[in-house]
Amino acid sequence: MTSNSARNGPAQSVDEFFTVSLSSDSPSSSYRIERPSLETAPNVRWVGSDESIEIAGVSITRGGFYVGIPKRAEANSLDGCVLNPKANVAKSPSDFSTGTPDYWISYQSFSAEQRRAYLQWLASDRSDPRVHRSYLLLYLYGLERRVLVDGLQGKVEKTELESIATELKRLHSVYSGVLQTSYFENLIDFICLHLAQPARQYEQAPGTIFNAFEVPLSVRVAFGQAAIDKKPVPVNWALAWALGDGAVYKRTPVTRCGNEFRQLFLRKYAEQFREGIKLTANKTKLKISPHTAFPALQAIEYPAYITSLPDIAAVTGPRNKIQQLVNECSDALDGYSRFVGRNPDSIGSLESALMLPVDLWPESARQELNSLVATVANVPTVMTFSDLFGRFKASGNITRDKLTAFARILGESGVAVEPDARITGRAAKGGEFVALYATPPSNSVNLVDENYLSVALMVDLAASIAMADGNATGQEIALIHRQIDSWSQLTPRQQARLKARAAVQLAQPASLASLKKRLEPLSSEAKNAVAALIVQTANADGVVSRAEVKMLEKLYQMLGLDPKRLYSDLHGNAVVGTPATQTTAATSGTAAAPLPKLAFSLDTSRIEALQKETAKVSALLAGVFAGDKPEDEPAREVVEQPAVSGLLGLDEAHSTFLRLLLSRPSWTRSELADAASDLDLMLDGAIEQVNEASLDHWDEPLTDGDDPVEINQEFAQRLATS
Repeated sequence: MTSNSARNGPAQSVDEFFTVSLSSDSPSSSYRIERPSLETAPNVRWVGSDESIEIAGVSITRGGFYVGIPKRAEANSLDGCVLNPKANVAKSPSDFSTGTPDYWISYQSFSAEQRRAYLQWLASDRSDPRVHRSYLLLYLYGLERRVLVDGLQGKVEKTELESIATELKRLHSVYSGVLQTSYFENLIDFICLHLAQPARQYEQAPGTIFNAFEVPLSVRVAFGQAAIDKKPVPVNWALAWALGDGAVYKRTPVTRCGNEFRQLFLRKYAEQFREGIKLTANKTKLKISPHTAFPALQAIEYPAYITSLPDIAAVTGPRNKIQQLVNECSDALDGYSRFVGRNPDSIGSLESALMLPVDLWPESARQELNSLVATVANVPTVMTFSDLFGRFKASGNITRDKLTAFARILGESGVAVEPDARITGRAAKGGEFVALYATPPSNSVNLVDENYLSVALMVDLAASIAMADGNATGQEIALIHRQIDSWSQLTPRQQARLKARAAVQLAQPASLASLKKRLEPLSSEAKNAVAALIVQTANADGVVSRAEVKMLEKLYQMLGLDPKRLYSDLHGNAVVGTPATQTTAATSGTAAAPLPKLAFSLDTSRIEALQKETAKVSALLAGVFAGDKPEDEPAREVVEQPAVSGLLGLDEAHSTFLRLLLSRPSWTRSELADAASDLDLMLDGAIEQVNEASLDHWDEPLTDGDDPVEINQEFAQRLATS
């Protein structure tokens, strides 16, 4: 079917027509269709939104439509949307959920009952979702005519156009399932564009952008003007293209993670294009039709400030660049999108935030991170993992993956964590302590080698002695720090981590069972070096308490050293200036008169004595733990792992203990104490070991309670199938 006439613009006569041929073989088989008329009867007027009017006995308190005696009232004439007050209207109420199925409609084409139903809907708040599409369509005809005819003729004030745009947005929200939404969207877009004239569109903020079949008109105008002016396209208009162009493929993260996608798009656009994409004006002009619902307006053309621009959407370059950005942002958000898709209630939690760059975190989480960074910059901080994660509103178990991701984020922000799951490879319990300290921002971790692992044991032992009496003195802490500083084989970052480790051990000393396991493989020379350090620590403050002596006795026994040697070592390593009566009373266990509390004074003779002792022990340790490791052996980034010889990587004794635990759902503490004794294990240490192994493998502890001790029987089945 071909047309033999061309469009002549909106100023047409009633007599103009199209000639349509149905067959090229038969010239006589054709008929003529008159062009829609843009003429209107002189008495037709617009009823403003603040007017009240009564038609056929129906009082309508809000306008937004045309009324009058039309010259022509067909669907393809301009007055097809006009309400004729003389038309026949049914007297009894009608159901506006039923209407005409015709596609081309007008007020005149309605029956008397349908006119009554339409008037009733206009008299309502116009929000009933049951309304038939024919009534909504006729109402939209009037709004389109007001904007595209009266508006372009300069007869409509700016405030009224803004009100019409607001009404169209409301209709879009309420009736998106009743009428094709592109009718609302196109008109809203044009109104926003028209209101910005004569300013340049790309200098304005985009209005409401809907995802449409083609690039929205306002976006095409903004890009076309930027090309003409040789200006870079601002990022907000590039984002509007990405969101509004149906030809730009958008994966799930774009819609599910809308806010995060927008922020990431803005950042990546600035990184790649700085001020914005720079365009060259192409030859294709922006001549597109308004795509109105009203048939009478289908020949309307946009004004010259639109049609004179190049149509940037007609070339592939800009769309391809935008598509690439959308793809990159979607890739970056894939993991986060899947997580919140499976866990919709987790949005805003630490678990979900850890899957995003920090600049995309929720505002509350970013503020908490900034506060933590500021605090740690001034002084190292020790707290429990529960308190740390609670500050960031974390939920669920503190898993290894969660700890690893969090440690990376903190490291990039200039905060180091000890213990660091990226080094230890294990999860943590909520009640365990963690030290946070300032470090140069980095996403890497400290190199952990044999030297570090060995001296870490020394730090743990020294901290255990310092805390044996329940309180580490300033002298004892200072000695541990000096000892760490003296180990020249360590890097400054390793020394800083060891000091943080000491802070953790002082808050939560290692169990004797864990120390025993780590001391057993040491050589005789290394055990003597350990003894020298722990005795020196006990003597650091000039007072060796009964609790410290008791702890030293246990450690000497673990080291396989003669307990009688302890007392001579204590006297032989007494710090210069320490009253002999203090040490003697403490080591002998006899009662002594209360002694005045020693102040932490760094007199010259005391410092000299401590430094000499520190240098002596450091030299010994450096030789003992250097080993036979080849000089060219690279440093490791992992700590020693227990030998995998039994269940869950436990040794033989703990594997046997684990099997025993799983054989019953509940145990009394005395029963387990007997079982641990048979295996030459300390009960609390054994329970701690199997719970740590359970947390590493299943993120859940094996036991619950103290007496009786309840056993998670589900683990027996897991072990049987693993």
